[in-house]
Amino acid sequence: MKIIISFIFLYYSFFSILYGQSLKDSIYWNEELKLKISDFKGKPDSISYYKGSCSSVIIIEKYNDGSLYPNFEVEAIFLPNESFLVLTGDQDIDNSLLEHERLHFDITYLYVLKIKKSIKDLRTKRISELDRYLEQIYTLFEARDIKQKQYDKETLHGAISSEQNIWNKMIYSELDSLLYSEIPLQCPSND
Repeated sequence: MKIIISFIFLYYSFFSILYGQSLKDSIYWNEELKLKISDFKGKPDSISYYKGSCSSVIIIEKYNDGSLYPNFEVEAIFLPNESFLVLTGDQDIDNSLLEHERLHFDITYLYVLKIKKSIKDLRTKRISELDRYLEQIYTLFEARDIKQKQYDKETLHGAISSEQNIWNKMIYSELDSLLYSEIPLQCPSND
């Protein structure tokens, strides 16, 4: 368990150093906001064969709310300066590429909601051991990475429009079910 705790804190420290400048220009996920082509400000490296990249991360910050149970602030953030689109000039192709990269950000937010739900469930069960929370968070971080890779593989990075449509429906359905369920982190009483 100490390995998991160390990994999360090392990862957070590494992230802070690596992306510190990028966070100033970051975009927090918002249901009303749809990423635009102009939000992708990064440049592909010279060896990249990808036409787009959505750099989105989950930021988790532990805070003390006065209860016996750990609590966390969890956000999905898009990093414009680390994200890019290689536009073709064909509006249909460019919009398809944008739609594909947007869904990467939505998948990141889906896992933010899953993490919040997991935290809420542990608090409801009156679990106070920090290790249990970190274990759940780590597991969901790994699941997010797997889901992102699966998405790219099954859609061929958005090139297979029928698969892209399937993924759009699946992710938006999952988002809706979690967004409109009761996820606010409520602290059980300290009785």
